[in-house]
Amino acid sequence: MDSNIYYSSSEEDSCQNIQVGKRRRDDHTAKELLTCGKCETLLTTKAGFITCDCCGILFCQDCSKLPKKVYRHLVVNNIASVTFNCKSCKRIQPTLKNIDDSMKALNISNEKRIRGIDTRISKLETDTTRRISQEIKNNHRRV
Repeated sequence: MDSNIYYSSSEEDSCQNIQVGKRRRDDHTAKELLTCGKCETLLTTKAGFITCDCCGILFCQDCSKLPKKVYRHLVVNNIASVTFNCKSCKRIQPTLKNIDDSMKALNISNEKRIRGIDTRISKLETDTTRRISQEIKNNHRRV
């Protein structure tokens, strides 16, 4: 699902195809209920909820730390182009960026090394073929 903000008119619609951080089963109805990943308050379609783009945990308005007007606007209008990251994920974003940058640098370095190795292998193949041909010619002259 592209959107990370969910609002629906029915409980079934809001529960389809979403990653949920916290789930709770209602013993009376045997239905799976969605709860806030932080305060574990039951999430309802009327109030809406938002999910962290990074970890996929659902949050109520209070725990999202978004201003009420912003939260309601995002939830009611189901704005898919806005990403939301919870406090925990925001803290690790710089670390994740550094890891991503390091991985990209390693990838570039490894690609250069592989090209260098490929070049050396081609040169060795050519040199080996040339040496074998030369040895064969030398052996024919001796015979």
